[in-house]
Amino acid sequence: MYIKLPRIADNILPITLLFFMGTSITFLSFIMNAKTRWLMLIVMMLYMLIQRSLIRYFDWKLLLILSLYCAWCFFTSYWSIVPILSIIKSLLLFCMISVMVSAGVEWVKRHSMDDMLGYLRVVACFFLLSGYLRYLSGTAILESAFMGLTGNPNMFGFMMAAIFPLFCWETYRHWSPFYPVKRLFWLFLLVSCVFFLFASMTRSAILMSMSIFIGFIISLDLNKKILLSVFGMISLLFILIVYPPALLGLTNTVKYYLLKGNVDSGQIVETVLENRRLVWSTSYEAAKEGGWFGVGYAATVGQNDFTLNNRLNSANYGREKGNSQLAVIEETGVIGFIGYLSIMGLISYKLVKVFFMALRKSDRVLIGIIAG
Repeated sequence: MYIKLPRIADNILPITLLFFMGTSITFLSFIMNAKTRWLMLIVMMLYMLIQRSLIRYFDWKLLLILSLYCAWCFFTSYWSIVPILSIIKSLLLFCMISVMVSAGVEWVKRHSMDDMLGYLRVVACFFLLSGYLRYLSGTAILESAFMGLTGNPNMFGFMMAAIFPLFCWETYRHWSPFYPVKRLFWLFLLVSCVFFLFASMTRSAILMSMSIFIGFIISLDLNKKILLSVFGMISLLFILIVYPPALLGLTNTVKYYLLKGNVDSGQIVETVLENRRLVWSTSYEAAKEGGWFGVGYAATVGQNDFTLNNRLNSANYGREKGNSQLAVIEETGVIGFIGYLSIMGLISYKLVKVFFMALRKSDRVLIGIIAG
């Protein structure tokens, strides 16, 4: 009997992703931790070097901008307030970008367009499993049980947002009378993902998923857009006519998520982002300190002491920076921020270009989901 063994090329990227993100899942953290994830990255790098696929198929413009940005991050170590950390982090940044992007390119080369997001299936299984286990444990109270499920108040929500594109795409792809079982299967997983996403109370992750869904809607044919819009309006009017208090309930629900539950906790909430005001103001002042050149990649203004702990990480250094763009300016200065914008601009341009070049309708939907 012939048994087909799984190919290394089809599994090394999903497994490496799981090693990096599995550190946040309690039943995997004893295997996948701060040390083993880097070991897995080295294994994947060696594999790609043997296969001669490391940086081989990079887009040269993207490679140039990424290389310049990584080089600038490394150069900031010369004036960094914590030079050792800046050197280590900048080298790791270069390794991560070169290896992970090359692995992604290799995945796309080996798989069809329909299976472009297939590398997320492994992590999706474990992410949803962590949610199901908490739900079945009997402690899954919407207000608190999924907040900080993995030890970080936003990590579980981010995990759901990361796998949302896969479920959105697979549900669309199998939305056909020819695949009734698969359609129900992927729809169930999509609904589960959305449920856990809202249960996490992570506003940033919810906004990420909404952006992905908007990209999905925009990429649909005009007829389907009109059909979805009409269906949504009719459903909303029907609910309001049959049950008028639903509008008040919807308003309270939106307010609850915007204020992250503070509306009923007796706290005084002046604005939607009240709990982020202090963090952002601190990051803004630190960004001004960064100036044109920054205080050093991965460095934090006002914290000049850094030593590697016995787990070879910087877990006890730094602060919550709250805003990625301000953090980029703080660490790498305005020059680094220009490089950051250049990377985002080039990727956005290429996504738009590929979207209009796509020949199949389904390909445009997939690109719309990725762009979102």
